[in-house]
Amino acid sequence: MRPDGKPEGPRQSMSWLHTYSGLLLGWLLFAIFFTGTLSYFRTEVNDWMRPELHQSVYREEHSVPMALALLQERAPDASSWTIGLPSPRSLAMSLSWSNAGQANNQGRGGNRLIIDAATGEELKPRETRASGFFYRFHFELHGVTRTQGRLIVGIATLFMFVAIISGVITHKKIFTDFFTFRPKKGQRSWLDAHNATAVLALPFHIMITFSGLLLIAGTLLPSWGYPGFGRDVNYFSSSNNARGGGGERGAMQQGRGGQQQQGQRQERAGAGTNERGGSFAAEGQGRAQQPGQGGGRGNEGRPFAGGEGRGGQGAREANAAPPVPLEKAPMVSISRLLTEASQQFPTYGIGSITINNPGTVQAVAVFSEGQGDTDVAGGGGRGGRGGKAVRFNAVSGELIEVTKANPSTASFISRTSSLLRTLHEGRFAGPVFRWLLFLSGVLGTFMAASGMVLWVVKRMPERRKLGRTPISHRLVEILNIAAIAGLCIAIATLFWMNRLLPADMQGRGDWEIDGFFIAWLASAVHALVFSLFCTQRTVWMQQMAVAALMYALLPILNPLTGGASLLHSLWYGQWSILYVDLILLGMASMHGAILWWLLRKPVQAPAKAPRKAPKAAPGDNAPAGADGSAPAPVRRKPPKAPPIPAPVPALAQAEDQPPEAARRKPAKAQPSASAETERAPAGGLLAAGALAPVLQAPLENDS
Repeated sequence: MRPDGKPEGPRQSMSWLHTYSGLLLGWLLFAIFFTGTLSYFRTEVNDWMRPELHQSVYREEHSVPMALALLQERAPDASSWTIGLPSPRSLAMSLSWSNAGQANNQGRGGNRLIIDAATGEELKPRETRASGFFYRFHFELHGVTRTQGRLIVGIATLFMFVAIISGVITHKKIFTDFFTFRPKKGQRSWLDAHNATAVLALPFHIMITFSGLLLIAGTLLPSWGYPGFGRDVNYFSSSNNARGGGGERGAMQQGRGGQQQQGQRQERAGAGTNERGGSFAAEGQGRAQQPGQGGGRGNEGRPFAGGEGRGGQGAREANAAPPVPLEKAPMVSISRLLTEASQQFPTYGIGSITINNPGTVQAVAVFSEGQGDTDVAGGGGRGGRGGKAVRFNAVSGELIEVTKANPSTASFISRTSSLLRTLHEGRFAGPVFRWLLFLSGVLGTFMAASGMVLWVVKRMPERRKLGRTPISHRLVEILNIAAIAGLCIAIATLFWMNRLLPADMQGRGDWEIDGFFIAWLASAVHALVFSLFCTQRTVWMQQMAVAALMYALLPILNPLTGGASLLHSLWYGQWSILYVDLILLGMASMHGAILWWLLRKPVQAPAKAPRKAPKAAPGDNAPAGADGSAPAPVRRKPPKAPPIPAPVPALAQAEDQPPEAARRKPAKAQPSASAETERAPAGGLLAAGALAPVLQAPLENDS
C-alpha cells in the first residue's frame, strides 16, 4: 500500500521487494560474489602464493626423463610411480610413489615431493591457505561451523535469486535501457550503471544463483542428505560432501561421519557383509590394485589416497598376501609413449603419468588427461578420476586401451548435480571462457555494490528536505564503506601477508587469514570513526586510495620476494602467474578509476543564479522596495519621434518594427487606438500592427 492509501501495482510491489531483498543481505552477497569470482582462478592464485615454484620452467623433452631418473634413484623397488606434470594453470611438477603392499599415499604427505622442472632440485613451497580460503569462504564463510555457514549462504543466495527475478519484473525497459548510460546525472547515472551490469551478465547471474541454490540444497533441505530418504544415497552427496568428488565418495563420507559407531564400522569393514561396508572394501581393494588411479580431493585440494582411510582398509590388511617379486625387464622410452598419448588429448594435454610395476615384465604406463572432459556422468572428468586415460605396455610399447568416462554409470539426479557443479565452478572452461566467467563475476560484484550505493543516493533528496541524516541512512553508508571498500583492502592484505610473513613460520596459513579479518575490521572502524568528522565521500576516497596502492604494488612485490616478474612469466609462458598479476593490476585500475572519479566530482552542484527581473516598460509600475516603501522614480529619456518609414508591405513593416516602438504611443495622433490596445502585450501589438492596414482599408474606402 502506498503512503497515499492507493493500491500498488505489480511493478511497484516488485520494486519494494527488489530493494529490500537486495539490501538486507547485500553486503554478504557482495563478499560471496567477490570471493567466488576469485575462485575461478584459485589454482593460479595458489601458484602465485608460492614463489618457490616460479623459477621452475617445464620442458617436456628434458623434464620427463629427469623425473623418471629421480624416481628410479629414490624408489627403484616401488610398486608404482606417479609424475604430476605442470599445466597452463599450475607450475608444480610432483613425484610420488608407493611401495609393494602400500597404498599410494601421495596426497597424505608421504612418498611425495615437488621438484624444479628444470633442475630436478626438490622444492619446499611455503604454506598458504589463500586460494582455498577464497573458495571455502564463498559458500561456507569462516569462523562458524560448516553447516551454519552453508545455511547462511543458502539464505543469502535465496534472497539474491528473489532480487534478480523481482528486478527483471520491475524494470519494464530493462533491455532498452541497457544501451543507455547518462553520466553526471546523480541517481540516474547510478541506476544506469546498476541496470547495465545486471543485464549484461543476466544469464550468468541466473545460472550461478540457481545452481548455487541447488548445490547447497542438502543444507537448506537436510532430509535429502539422510539415507532414509531413498536407497540411493549418492543422489545428493555432491551437495553434502565438502571434500569434492563424485557421488560415490559422498556416500562414503556419510559412512565415515564423525568417528561414530567405530566398532561397528570396523566389524563391517572386516567381514564385508554389510552392503555399504562391503562396497567400500571392494572399492578399496580395486583401487589398491591400480595405484595412482584413486580419485577425490582432500580439504586442502590434495588428492586422496587410493582407498586410504576407507571402510575396506581392515579387509585389505586382513587379506593382504605377501607380494610376489616380479621379473625385472627394461622399459621402453616413456617420452616416446608420452608423444603418442598426447595425440589422444589435443585440447588439454597430459596431466599425469602413472607407471604400475615399473621395471618389471608387468609394467603398465597410464597417461591421464590434464583437465579432462567434464560431462554429466558424475565422474568428475579430471585425469585419473573418470576422465580419459591411455594405457600402454611399458615393456613392449603396445597400446592396451583408451578409456573414457561412462555417462551411463551414474543416476540421472547424480548426473544433473554434477552438471550444475560443473557449470557453477567452470570446470569445463578453457582460458578464454574462464576469463569470460571471471568478468561476469566482476559484473555481478559491481551490480551488488552499485545497488547498495544506489539505495543511499536515491534518498539524498529526502535528507535535504529533512535537513539532517537519519540514523538508518548513516548506518547504511558506513556499512557500504566497510563491506565494499573494506573487503577490497582485506583481500589485498591477504596477498601482502603471504609475502611479508616468514616462509618457514609455523601456522603462517592461519596468520594469512587472521590478517585478512584484521584488515577488514580496521577498515570498518576507520569508516565508523572518520564518518563522525568527515564526509562520506572523503572516507570513500581514503579507502579507495589505500586499496589502489596496495593492488598496484603487488606485481612489483612479487619479483622482489622471490617470485617471477611480468616479463619472466610472459617469456616462459607461465600463464598462471601472469594471469594473477593481470588481475591485480586490473583491481588497482578499477580502484584508481573510482578514486579519480571521486576527486573530480564536485561535492555539490553550484546553485543556479536567479534570473534578472525584466526591465519595466515605459508607463509600467516599478516594483516596490524591499522595505515596502514607494518605488523610486525611474528616469527615462524622452522618446524620440520615429522616422517616417518608407512605404513597405504591412507584414514586413510589422516585423521590422522594434518591440519598444510597438509599445510606445506614436508621436503623431492616429485615428483610433483604445486604451486596452495600448496596454496589450508586445506580441499582441505586433499582430495588430500587421493587420492594421487590412482592417483600415474598408474605412478609408468608405470615407
